[in-house]
Amino acid sequence: MIKSMKLFQNFIKKKKIKNFETLETQIHPNTAEMNEQLILKKKLKKLFKNKNKKNKEKLLLAIGSTSVILENLLLGNKVIQIYEDEIAECCSKSFWPGIKITKLINNVVSYSLQ
Repeated sequence: MIKSMKLFQNFIKKKKIKNFETLETQIHPNTAEMNEQLILKKKLKKLFKNKNKKNKEKLLLAIGSTSVILENLLLGNKVIQIYEDEIAECCSKSFWPGIKITKLINNVVSYSLQ
């Protein structure tokens, strides 16, 4: 999780998300790493300056491997993923040919439906 936090901070510095401070932080509801995720959530919330402002764009910022990426694409949301291991954690066009994958910076990709 420490590497994920550093990747997120680098991503923010490069201004790849507009109005990132309006994002809400949620953790996976069913995980063995609950304590680690709660610590990460607390660190992320410190980065968000204006918690009252609503983000009009529906954006999911996923960290690591998760099926919520595909669910959110089907709902029409923009999806950005921060990952540590591209092969193990990222969606692949081999399995999901209808997904467009755009590399934003190292270890960060954006997904959209074609």
